[in-house]
Amino acid sequence: GDAKTAVFSAGIWHFRCDLVWRRSKKDELLNISYSRAKLEERYERTKQEEKSIIQRIAEQRNNLFLSSMIARKVIKLSQKVIPGTTKSPLSEKYWRDIITQANEVYPSLEKKFSEFNMTLADLRYCYLVLFHLDTISEAILLNIQPDSVNKRRQRVRQKLGIIGEELDLYTYIINMM
Repeated sequence: GDAKTAVFSAGIWHFRCDLVWRRSKKDELLNISYSRAKLEERYERTKQEEKSIIQRIAEQRNNLFLSSMIARKVIKLSQKVIPGTTKSPLSEKYWRDIITQANEVYPSLEKKFSEFNMTLADLRYCYLVLFHLDTISEAILLNIQPDSVNKRRQRVRQKLGIIGEELDLYTYIINMM
């Protein structure tokens, strides 16, 4: 009987060890699962914070750009139609100032634009988009018809690869930086 009891006790002891080991592994897996959930939660929170910071930077850049002297001049010029004019109210100097100011506020903009095959008119239109003007104001500044502004916008969207997407040109340009 003692041999059977010893074998039985050894079996129980072995079963207990196995049970303890399995519980330990289960607890370890639960801890890993809990840690992973915590890490995923922290990652999502960090992603949201990053998105918020990027948004605030974009707003600050936009405010900085629109409060510049050249922006105020351009916006003022966009609000008055000069009857019988044959040229854009934006002189070459204005265009240089617009591009300089935009590149100061948005340092990677010029490099990004250079990656696309755009004409000078297309490039200037991209810079004009930064002012958030309506089609009529853009037409006044470019001294072209509103329909021509729409065609230019479509051509620029095509060159930037955003045809058919529900994304406005300003948002696309700001997000490409």
